Amino acid sequence: WDPARLSGHPLLADGQTGSLHPPRLLLQWLFPPRLAYPLHLVLHLAAAGLGMYAYLRSLGCGRAAALTGAVVWMLGGQNAVTYKYGSVLPLSALLPLALMAVDGLAGSRPAASAAGLALALAGMLMASHPQFLYYAALILAAAAGARWIPALLARASRVATLKAVGWGAAAALLGLALAAPQI
Repeated sequence: WDPARLSGHPLLADGQTGSLHPPRLLLQWLFPPRLAYPLHLVLHLAAAGLGMYAYLRSLGCGRAAALTGAVVWMLGGQNAVTYKYGSVLPLSALLPLALMAVDGLAGSRPAASAAGLALALAGMLMASHPQFLYYAALILAAAAGARWIPALLARASRVATLKAVGWGAAAALLGLALAAPQI
């Protein structure tokens, strides 16, 4: 409850506040509010760049291309405009990791990829603005569709693809369950 806003404002009922987002809780526990909030922004901005670099490298991009893509993702567009809002940067930090996990669901370690996807989804659900969550869901659905629809059409890989879809559904349910206290 925030008594300073209007006649009071319920923080847990507002998905934008990220009241139970673990990095925010840790920073608020370790530092005073005047330092915790800027640290939250800077750490998530850095994590967005590192996450995008890792994702682009996992796609096979060279170091220079991955670094360029990471810097553009970290400092461009959405992050530059919404930097001061703490509910957008966690999504920017977690979306590349979620995309990497979606790619890994059809790989040799689907359980690990599903766990990573569940944690990324839970983090996004616990700390992000609903509108940006919707955008992230569209991006993740498009990425999964681009990988899985052609594989489903190829008869030889249908079973493996259906297993990946199952792992993805399980990850989504686990992510929702983990984020349930904040939702």
